[in-house]
Amino acid sequence: HIPTSTANSTMLGQGHGQGHGHGTPNMSGAPSASSSIQPNFNIHVHGGNIHSTLDAIHSQTIHEILNTQFHNTKQNIETRIQKRLNDDWNRQREDYIKHSVLLQNNHGRRIIMNDYNNNNISSDGGGGAGAGSGSAIAISIGADATATSSLLPMSLTPNLNMNNPEFMNQFQNLVTSHYNAMTTNTTTTTTTTTTSTISEIDMKSLLHLSNELTHSNPIYIPYNKAIKLLSTLQQQQSQPHQTSLSCSPQTSTSSPVKQRSVSTLLFLSNQFKDYIITKVNNSTASASSSSSSSNSSTIQGHGFLSYITKYVEMEIGRDTLANATKDTVYRLIYYCLRCGEIQVAHEILDSNRALKDGIVKQVLEHLVKTSRGGNANNGIGMGGTSNMNMSSSSGGSSNNKEEQMNKLFHGLHTLPNPFVDEMKDLYNRVILNSNSGMEERSEYEIAVLAMLSFSESSGTNNIATTIEDYIYLGLWNALGPNCDTLKMVMSLGESIKQYGSDYFEDTIIEDSNGNGNGSSIGHQSSTSKSFTCGWAYAMPLLLCQCYKSGILHLAQSGNGIGLCMAIHLALGFDLDSYDNLMLVDLSLSEQQQNQAEQSLVNEHNVVIATLLIEYVKVLRSLSPAVALAYIIHIPDSTKSRIALKKSGKSLSQKAEKQISNLLLETKAFGVLAGEVTSDGSRNTSGVMDEYFAPNHVADLLAIAADDSIREGKIMDACQ
Repeated sequence: HIPTSTANSTMLGQGHGQGHGHGTPNMSGAPSASSSIQPNFNIHVHGGNIHSTLDAIHSQTIHEILNTQFHNTKQNIETRIQKRLNDDWNRQREDYIKHSVLLQNNHGRRIIMNDYNNNNISSDGGGGAGAGSGSAIAISIGADATATSSLLPMSLTPNLNMNNPEFMNQFQNLVTSHYNAMTTNTTTTTTTTTTSTISEIDMKSLLHLSNELTHSNPIYIPYNKAIKLLSTLQQQQSQPHQTSLSCSPQTSTSSPVKQRSVSTLLFLSNQFKDYIITKVNNSTASASSSSSSSNSSTIQGHGFLSYITKYVEMEIGRDTLANATKDTVYRLIYYCLRCGEIQVAHEILDSNRALKDGIVKQVLEHLVKTSRGGNANNGIGMGGTSNMNMSSSSGGSSNNKEEQMNKLFHGLHTLPNPFVDEMKDLYNRVILNSNSGMEERSEYEIAVLAMLSFSESSGTNNIATTIEDYIYLGLWNALGPNCDTLKMVMSLGESIKQYGSDYFEDTIIEDSNGNGNGSSIGHQSSTSKSFTCGWAYAMPLLLCQCYKSGILHLAQSGNGIGLCMAIHLALGFDLDSYDNLMLVDLSLSEQQQNQAEQSLVNEHNVVIATLLIEYVKVLRSLSPAVALAYIIHIPDSTKSRIALKKSGKSLSQKAEKQISNLLLETKAFGVLAGEVTSDGSRNTSGVMDEYFAPNHVADLLAIAADDSIREGKIMDACQ
């Protein structure tokens, strides 16, 4: 039994006049362990259960203690945070006042431009200009491409060994040479001011640079070839009139797949032609052998025919060539077809009276007419007789020869079906007779008949010994009459992928003239896998229109050097200039262009944007100015309100974000945004002013400041 007076005075507190409800505690702070808790309650116990009353008091007391403690703790934390921020800002403010000037931009925002120019101020997550950070390039799909992350492999990891001075010197020289080659110098007539910006990809300058690089290191030989391939693709895209031959709607060659296949055949034929000419020119006995054997065979001529003849003589010997056997004649014809020299092939066959294969001659005559621009079903066009005096090495006729080869490849599908059927019958008879021993087997004859009948031949393995030969024959057949070019080219690319990179990258093959072939070929030596820099697998993929797979494989190879080369090739896939040249792999989506066009464009943009962002991560530690030159090319379907000063093109939002990152992570404000003058204004001497108008530079600075505020980096925002 507890007396009522005791309970009211000690346990239940004072004040009977406060009523019967629960009162509000009056506590000024967290209670100590020894202090008495006195909640403000007034409870009547008359007629009640003392245990129920005590339980209610206990529960309410605990609730009030916890609630009070929470509010007091929160208040103390906020007070300490505010005091700490004020103290930090006062210290920082004193430092900034010594070195900075308060400015006001066009939008009324007050910002601080510091004058620590070129002092390499470091920050969390990034180094200053010229400071190295990190040891590897990690190409991955991050927040910038989450919507389409399935379009790319999740991780590409070429190592950039910054601790190796020799390698870094080579890498920096490569970056600098590319920047200089791609820079467009613009000089006005009224002033002497010259600005250097990368406004667009100049393939001629890039080709010239790659020619120079091949003399310093053989790994750049395939790079040079890839640039030539891309240049050929671009030239074909810019000359659509060349694709409009006399084609029926069912066999029109105007589709992008066929157009790119023709471009690839042009590249491969010119490459092999250059190889033959170089080999012959490098032969010490070329001139004397040509003159001494001029009467030894009826198969002689001028121009490219003389190179073909000499090349075959180097292979089989002068005496064997002089005999002019069927195998020798077909060897010459095969090399002509491999080089796209259909007129030279016809001349060789026509000059040899021993061959009675009338259908072969008819097919060659038809293709000669096609290459000259005549109607496939009517007589000779453009002058009638053959002119065999056109040398491919002569500058005066090179354009004409290129046009003739272009028309030849575009016109392969015009070969009449009766001709094709008869050629297939002849091909099958020769195979049957050679297998049964009725006739001496001629592999070159089989190879020529297989090409002219558009048949897949397993008997040419000893002739088509390189991956280029394999792809050339596959594309030739894909352009034949009644062929599904898309599916055949896709199948060619899938066969390359099935072999995988290890098959091709195991060894790289280079001869003395730098002709790399990626797979086995005679009289050539192999080197280590690291020497390939990814080209042994990337180049066949590019030739089969697997552009994305080839570029990405190259980007992850070569310890960062491959990434540099991949970037400049990727930038050549410019949708603004070449709408049918996208950085994607060939797929059945080509058949549904209206439905899949936007998805292909998105895929193209994601690939290029991802590569550029990773390349910029490397460049910003080497040179923020060079990094900016590549950032402006980052594509995105969403455009910014900021435009490039020279072209007027809108900057993408991804590029806008990367410029903000570049400013905040390098802190190269003087280099990028110019200096602050004594009157508090910003001059226009920064690199950004070469690309953007002054008001857009101010907008970009404000965007970077806003990004810093969102991340809680007040110092960066002020800078």
